[in-house]
Amino acid sequence: MPHSIGQYCKWHAFENIKKLLFDRSYSKEQQNHLKPLIWSYLKTTSLNDFQAARADILKALKPSEAGFLKKNWFPKEKFVCRSSTQHLPNLGVHSTQQAESMNAVLKESLLCQISLIEACKHLTKHVRSFEAKLLAEETTSRTTRPRLLDMNGFATLLGKISNYAILLMAPEWSSAAVPRPDSIWQ
Repeated sequence: MPHSIGQYCKWHAFENIKKLLFDRSYSKEQQNHLKPLIWSYLKTTSLNDFQAARADILKALKPSEAGFLKKNWFPKEKFVCRSSTQHLPNLGVHSTQQAESMNAVLKESLLCQISLIEACKHLTKHVRSFEAKLLAEETTSRTTRPRLLDMNGFATLLGKISNYAILLMAPEWSSAAVPRPDSIWQ
């Protein structure tokens, strides 16, 4: 998909930054001071808080590690830091949390004690169960409509996408749309 924008998992980003920095002679006390700074940097939602969190990390690091972070990590921050990913058309998904939720199933299914065929059967069973649960949630969501919804903008989407997706788009629509009477129901 040529125009899609990938996002990185915050947990993996945290672990990566931690590994890159903590392998470089920081004491336990210094590491414990840096960990919340890294999480704050990854999770902040406002641009001001993001810039402050970034400055706090740089201030707490040794100059060589700060330079390393600027050169190797900062170019990637738009793909993982919440202050950037919250503005992407991602319907509220700010990491790879959808795929990460399958890790437990994969670990359980791919035990070394079972044959490959049994592992595939077990994995298929879990994926089908997950798919059925997802379908049930989407079907329920498509049979109702949000009470306060601009029907001029969303009438063609009702029943085709989830209410969750509609509600995520609604604020942007209402700020961009020109108010008109609700002509669909008149």
